[in-house]
Amino acid sequence: MNFRANEQWRVKDPIADLLALSGEHRYRMVELLLHVPVYILEMAMPDGDGASIWQRFMLDTVDDALAVVEQCAPLDFVISMLLPPTHTGKRESYLGMVEEVKEGVGSNGNRLRCYTFRDGREYFEPDDEPPCDARVIYRSASSAAA
Repeated sequence: MNFRANEQWRVKDPIADLLALSGEHRYRMVELLLHVPVYILEMAMPDGDGASIWQRFMLDTVDDALAVVEQCAPLDFVISMLLPPTHTGKRESYLGMVEEVKEGVGSNGNRLRCYTFRDGREYFEPDDEPPCDARVIYRSASSAAA
């Protein structure tokens, strides 16, 4: 997923520019595609003093989120999903903490996923059909999820 940002949205702060990592830019806002879910990964990373710093990232897929977790090895992490109105069947978006993701095959042979949220709600991707012979590919073990 590409997040669109106009140059006019860029934060112009000389001190922040000096402290920024090479190639890093800050924007007041970015544009999200309206018709796709967005995955929000929050990770507790060690800060070197025995404490942790929480960082938040927006990603295109749960696979990308899990790959970042595997690469960074955070102390703790939480994955949430922002569903646009086109995926909720309602006029509003939905933001929920993902408790479990199961993957399996649908009746048509396509790969399907079932996302179970903390509040018990389920979201099926890409269809409204639960997958057959599903296996768990993610289960929340975060202390932040409690």
